[in-house]
Amino acid sequence: MYQGTGYSKFLFFMSFLRFSCLFCLCFLILVNPALALTRFVTVTGSTAGPGDTLAQPWSLAKACSSAVAGDVVMVQPGVYLGKFEILVSGTEGNPITFRAAGPAGSVVIDGTGQPGANDGLIFIRARNTKPLAQDLIVEGFTLRNYRNVNDASGIRMLCQGNGVLRRILVDRCSIQDIRGSNAMGITVYGASSSNAITGVVLRDCKVSLCDPSPSEAVVFNGNVDGFTVEGCLIQDCNNIGLDMIGGEPGLPPAPAAGLVARNGMVRRCVVKNIINPLGIAAAGIYVDGGRLITIEHCLVEGSDLGIEIGSENTGIITDGVVVRNNILRHNRQSGLVIGGAGAENGRVHDCRFYHNLLYENGVINEFSTELFIQYGSGNLFENNIIHPRADSLASFLYVIGGNTNQTFRNNLWFYPGGSSSSGADFGWVPEDTDPVNPCCGSYAEFRSSTGQDVGGIFSNPGFVNAAAADYHITPSSPARHAGGVLAGVDSALLTDMDGLPRIQGPAPDIGPDEAWPVDTWWRTYFPAALLSAAGLVADDDSDGASNLLEYAGGSPPDFAGSRLGFGPVNGAGQGFFFDKAVAATDVEIRLWTSSSLASWLLSPLQPSVSSPAGGRQRLEWLTSPVSRDFLRGEVRLKP
Repeated sequence: MYQGTGYSKFLFFMSFLRFSCLFCLCFLILVNPALALTRFVTVTGSTAGPGDTLAQPWSLAKACSSAVAGDVVMVQPGVYLGKFEILVSGTEGNPITFRAAGPAGSVVIDGTGQPGANDGLIFIRARNTKPLAQDLIVEGFTLRNYRNVNDASGIRMLCQGNGVLRRILVDRCSIQDIRGSNAMGITVYGASSSNAITGVVLRDCKVSLCDPSPSEAVVFNGNVDGFTVEGCLIQDCNNIGLDMIGGEPGLPPAPAAGLVARNGMVRRCVVKNIINPLGIAAAGIYVDGGRLITIEHCLVEGSDLGIEIGSENTGIITDGVVVRNNILRHNRQSGLVIGGAGAENGRVHDCRFYHNLLYENGVINEFSTELFIQYGSGNLFENNIIHPRADSLASFLYVIGGNTNQTFRNNLWFYPGGSSSSGADFGWVPEDTDPVNPCCGSYAEFRSSTGQDVGGIFSNPGFVNAAAADYHITPSSPARHAGGVLAGVDSALLTDMDGLPRIQGPAPDIGPDEAWPVDTWWRTYFPAALLSAAGLVADDDSDGASNLLEYAGGSPPDFAGSRLGFGPVNGAGQGFFFDKAVAATDVEIRLWTSSSLASWLLSPLQPSVSSPAGGRQRLEWLTSPVSRDFLRGEVRLKP
């Protein structure tokens, strides 16, 4: 997913008449840690020798106890039977890397026959007797067949007592077939009251076919401050997919002091088929007592619940959580659940939910609604699309008593065959209205009775192809430019479901997709390619002109030799012109000229515009010979 920069541009003409070269001086300093080496591990390796060649390889156990800061441990293909605790540490800037040297799936840690209790196939821990575990990279391993488990994990990190555990990266690891009770994929337990676990990153990992019930497939629990879960796939597990916890009984840190999972980022993850067979609804992604966590650009489908932001433990407040730009679809019960489990449990306060899509959840039609709000206060729900199934009574929203100051605004609601005044389920029983006379039926009644969802819409969102899971919106979608600008949020930092920046127009679009003006053209010519800033400078027909420039000139981007319509006016004596297709209203051409290299980027020239025949516009920039010493042109998407 490309992280955009606001607009895309293509530099198509530059001429230097006074300067012919540019000098650049660079210094490169390489610092290697003392004694750091590449170490080799094989299935038949030993504890003897240096391990610095394949002729004298180490065993994996030897590497886990003997590697030093800066070492790269190259683990050769094969099946490594057993469990392995990493007893060594790197230093900041010089981690120890344990790397699977073969192709994906060829380096396997296998737990066949191993009992599992309070450990992992890979175990990283810091405690009083071994106080430091830091700067480690675990990369590319497959961990499997851990089948006699009672509270154990594929990968487990644990910090206790005066231990320090920090800066751990788990990258491209696959964990599968962990079976038993509390048989989990990846667990990070901050059990130290004095030192938080910091800097843990899970990147592009896969966790599947595990039995975490009654626990979680992937979890950050307790005193964990600062973590990232990015690009991970979690699927086919019998309880919660990803959980971030605070206040769980039995974990020593005091949650009242803020020692909960916090300051986390979850992005670009896919979670599916998280189903508890005992009928206890399991969320794909769950924040239970965690704080200051952002969940963005994730897909959760086929699970009991999509995303749940809750608090199960007495006195715990889950706050500062942001859920944005996610797609929650086809989950068995609710798409999004917010709030503590009851008055005797915790609460959810001051969390924000925006630009999400809740689509056809409640597939088992049992206690099902798109959005279910339990005990909480001061939460904001804005710029989302809520689209239940076309049932006889579509259930959009159910809010139980115990809620105060919840706010809805600028959301789009729709179900096939429905209207703003037709029957639908908007159950609303918050304490700040009238708990004795619950509301509501239709969307219109919901708005009039509660005063909620100012700026909201009941209308078909106009997806490109929802049946094929293409939730981009069409140019005529009522969601376009209908959202509210988010208070206190820097829109320049926000991206949509494709990683492209908002806002493209007078206001943001409702839902996860921000429709760029060039979307229609892009999907016509390049339906399988991701719209991105890099893509907009591509030259698919290799004729020297970018796709976007050809489009602006009115030529098909995939037709080699198309005329760009750019040239001089009267032999460059007066300036330059560009013939632009009138239909290309979503791009603009800009030209800068100057006699000074220092000032040529100050302001673009303003062209005159005429409309010759053939549905084209002619842009002319009149310049003097002196100002043409430095010339720069640009075609870009309109901001």
